[in-house]
Amino acid sequence: YRSGVTVADSFMSFAYASGSIERVPVNDAARLALDAAVKEAGRQGRPLPPRQWGLASVTPLGTPARYAGRLLVGSADYRMHAVADNGTRIWNFPTEGRVYSSPTPAGDEVFFGSDDGILYKVDVDSGILVWEFKTGGRVRSAPALDDKNVYVASWDGLLYAVDRELGRTVWTAPLAPDTSAAPALHGGRVYIGDEDGALHCLDAATGAAVWQVALGGPMPKGISTVPVITESGVLVVTDGGQAARVGFDGQTIWNRDLMADRRAVPVPPMLNNQPYPTRSQLLVPMNQGLLVLRQEDGLPDERFVPPADGGNVLSAVPYGDRIVVIREQTQVQGVWTRFIVNNAADAMVWLPVKEDENP
Repeated sequence: YRSGVTVADSFMSFAYASGSIERVPVNDAARLALDAAVKEAGRQGRPLPPRQWGLASVTPLGTPARYAGRLLVGSADYRMHAVADNGTRIWNFPTEGRVYSSPTPAGDEVFFGSDDGILYKVDVDSGILVWEFKTGGRVRSAPALDDKNVYVASWDGLLYAVDRELGRTVWTAPLAPDTSAAPALHGGRVYIGDEDGALHCLDAATGAAVWQVALGGPMPKGISTVPVITESGVLVVTDGGQAARVGFDGQTIWNRDLMADRRAVPVPPMLNNQPYPTRSQLLVPMNQGLLVLRQEDGLPDERFVPPADGGNVLSAVPYGDRIVVIREQTQVQGVWTRFIVNNAADAMVWLPVKEDENP
C-alpha cells in the first residue's frame, strides 16, 4: 500500500487502504474557508462540502491526481475513478486488471496503465476510451508526456514510447522485468530507474541509450519511484534506501546508504514513496521516519529536527514553507490462528520552527 498525498489549492488529498479519499486543509485560511462553507451549506439546507470522497470501492487506491475540478484515482477494483470536488461521481472506467498506475492528465485526456498490460488514453470529462495500447506485462508505471509521445514502463521489461495521438509504438528500450517506476523527461532525454536498481538515460526521440548507472546497495535494489530532476543532476533512491545523485553526463556525484548502521534497527529500512525536492534538499519518506538530505552531498540536513517518534512515513510533500506528511499505523491484535489487522493513517502539517523556539 503506497498511496501518496496530493496537495493543491491548500488542501491535501490522500487515500485510505479501505477505498476512500480524505481531504484536509493545510493552512488556517483553507480550514476557515471550509468551516464557513460547511456552516453556510447547513444554514441553507444544502449538502455539506465533502471532507471525504467514497468511491464505491473497498480496495486500496493509488495516488490521486487533482485536475480540472476533480480527483482521478486508480483502484484495485480494476477501475479508474473520476470524482468532482463536490463529491459527485463523474465516471469510472473499467479495465481487466488492478489500476495502480498513477494517472497523468493533460488537456482533455488522462493516461494511465493497468495490470491487464494496457496503457489507456481516456477522455477526462466523459471517461470514454480514446485508444488503448497493449504491452506484454503489467503497467504500474505512471505515464510521462511530452508534445509527441507517452512514455511508460511495463513488467515485460520494456520502456515504451507511444505516439500520443495515434496510440502506436514509436520505439521501445530494454529495462529490468517487473519495473514499476515512472520516467522523468528533461532536455530531450528520458530518465528512469528499473527493478535491478539501474538508472537509465535515453534519447527521447529514438530510445537510444545515452548512459546507465547501477546504484547497488542493500536489498531490495529496485527503483520504484520517479527520478528527481534538479538543475545540477538527477536524484534517485532505491527501495532499500540507497540514494545517489548523478550528473546529466552520467557521472555519479555521490552514492550513499541512507541507513548505514542497519543493525541498530529491528525492521529493515525501506523507502515508502516518492522522494520530493526542495530548492536544496530531498525529502525521503522511510518506514523509519522522514529523512531530509542535502542535495549537494546526500548527508542529513542538520537544520531539520524530526519528531522523537518518526513513525512510518508513507508520504511527505513540501508545500510552501510546510511539509505535508502522511504516517501509516498498522496494529495487529490476537494470536496466529485468529487475529485482526487495523490500518490507519495520520495526516499532519509540519511547520518551520522559529529561531527563538525550541525544536
